[in-house]
Amino acid sequence: MPDSGGTYQSCKHFFQALGAWCQFDTISFTSIACNVDKRTFPIHDVPVVDSFAGRYYLWSAKKNLVYAESVLAGADLIFIHMLYRYHSQWASNFAMQHGIPTVIVPHGSLDPYVFTYRCLQKKAWLRIVGRKILDNASAILCATEREREKAKQHVGSTPSKIISWPISFGPFDCTIDVRSILGIPPSDRILLFVGRLHPVKRPIETIDAFVTANIDGWHLILVGPGSSELPLNEVVLYANGCSRVHVVGAQFGESKNAFIHSADMYILFSKKENYSYTVAEAIQARVPVMISREVDLSPVVERYACGIVVDAITESSRRDAIKSLESLRNSNFNSMRDNCDRFSQNELQFSVFEDRLKELVNNTLESQTNTFI
Repeated sequence: MPDSGGTYQSCKHFFQALGAWCQFDTISFTSIACNVDKRTFPIHDVPVVDSFAGRYYLWSAKKNLVYAESVLAGADLIFIHMLYRYHSQWASNFAMQHGIPTVIVPHGSLDPYVFTYRCLQKKAWLRIVGRKILDNASAILCATEREREKAKQHVGSTPSKIISWPISFGPFDCTIDVRSILGIPPSDRILLFVGRLHPVKRPIETIDAFVTANIDGWHLILVGPGSSELPLNEVVLYANGCSRVHVVGAQFGESKNAFIHSADMYILFSKKENYSYTVAEAIQARVPVMISREVDLSPVVERYACGIVVDAITESSRRDAIKSLESLRNSNFNSMRDNCDRFSQNELQFSVFEDRLKELVNNTLESQTNTFI
C-alpha cells in the first residue's frame, strides 16, 4: 500500500469506519515500509521483493507470510485492495483455504484504460490468477457507477456494490491569500486545475483552450507536481507569456486547500480518471467543476447539476467549454454551489460511507452464513 494518494486514503477511511466497530487490521505488502503515523493508522508491514518480472510477480519470505497469516487468523471478512499484485493472489488463496469471504476493491484497475499500457502482463495475470480471485469474491466494491460499468466484462456473476469514497475537507480557516500572492484582482474569477502534471490529465491542452478562449476577467491556475512524462519546468516554460495563466507547482495541506477555496470553477479535462479526490474536494468546498466525460464522477456531477461535463476530445470542444463561462451569471454559480452542497451531503460525508460500508459487511457475512445452512 502506498503512503499517499487515493488508494492510501481509501484504506485509511476503511480503518476509520470499521476500526471502532470491530477488530480491523490493515496489512501492507510493500517493498518499502509504509511511511504513516501508525499511532492513528496502525498497519502491519509485510516486506516483498521485486522479481525479474516486476511488480506482477513479487514474492515475500516465508517468515513474513507466517506473520501475515497470524494477522488474518480468525478473520470473518477480507478486503483486498488493488489487483495485479502479489498480495491480492496471496490473500485470496488464504481466504479460500480458510473459507473466509473476500471483497475486492479494484480502484479502477479493471478500467479499459489501464490495458493501454503493460497490456500483455495484465491480461496474462487476469487469465492465470485474476479470474479465480474475482470469481471467488463475495463482492466487488466500486467507487462510482461508471467504474462498475467498465468493470462488468471482467467480474462475471460476482455482485458489485457502489460506495463513494468520503471527503474530509473540513472547515476552512486560512491566512493564505492566493489572489494577493498571484496578483489577481478581487473582481476577477479563478479557474483551477489541481493534479499531477501528466499528459493523461491534459494540462497543456487546458492551457491552450484557456488562451484561445480568451475570456475576460478569468485566470487559470495550475497546481500540482510535474511528472517524468511532463516535468514542471516544461509546463512553466510553456505557460510563460500566456496571459493570466499561473503555474505554481505542488501545494499541500493548508496551501492546497487555500487554492481550492479561492477558485470559482475547478477544471479537469482528463482522458481517464477513476475517482478524482480533487474533484470531490472541490465539490465539498462548494466549488463548481468543469470536467471531461472520462472522469468517472461525471454522471453524478450531471445528476446533481453541480458543474459542467464536457466532451473534451477535441481542441474546439475544450475551448468552447471554457468560452461558455463568459455567459454564466452569478445566479448560475450560486445554483451550482448549492447543488455542490447537496452532492456533498448525500454522497461525500464520512457518516454515509461508514453506514454503507457496515451494511456491506453485514450483508456479506449474512450471505456467507446462509450459504452454509
